[in-house]
Amino acid sequence: MRYHNITKDDMLNGDGLRVVLWVAGCEHCCKGCQNPVTWDPNGGLEFDEDAKREIFEQLDQSYISGITFSGGDPMHCANRSAVKQLAMEIREKYPDKTIWLYTGDVWENVMNSSLMKYVDVLVDGEFDQDKKDATLMWKGSSNQRVIDVQATLAGENKLMPVLHCDDHDDIPMGRETNIIPFSANGSCVVKKNIYHA
Repeated sequence: MRYHNITKDDMLNGDGLRVVLWVAGCEHCCKGCQNPVTWDPNGGLEFDEDAKREIFEQLDQSYISGITFSGGDPMHCANRSAVKQLAMEIREKYPDKTIWLYTGDVWENVMNSSLMKYVDVLVDGEFDQDKKDATLMWKGSSNQRVIDVQATLAGENKLMPVLHCDDHDDIPMGRETNIIPFSANGSCVVKKNIYHA
């Protein structure tokens, strides 16, 4: 596996402060992609022990919520095996840290991957420039989904992904949002519970 960057104290690619590994290699080549330099699987640097140590040093910090795999595409054939191995090590060494993964592929194609048992949140789908919306939570275009992987895998139907969050962060402080699966027509149904102090 090769990579382009390791971002520290990142707040843009998942809940909390995160360390982000930007891998090399993507076959989706979405129009308007913000990281076209990462498309070439032979680009960037070799992911070595020094890079892994840099990630683990970040995850050692109590204020770091977890790691996000992005790119490029962590599900690209050049990355899948190494990302799975790293996710497995992180899950074992840091059981309280969350693992997020961004892919241009869709949940229905990756849900049976053995890597998914280590992923907490998956942001799926190609970036669609015509559906770009800067107000969306954790995704760039409205066709993408932010999926709670473990809740989905534990559910009755893996083809009905459970969403991790609503599309927009418009819930006032003091409220909590519970997401239920996509409806049959593909829309997201949100149930909101208000908790008072």
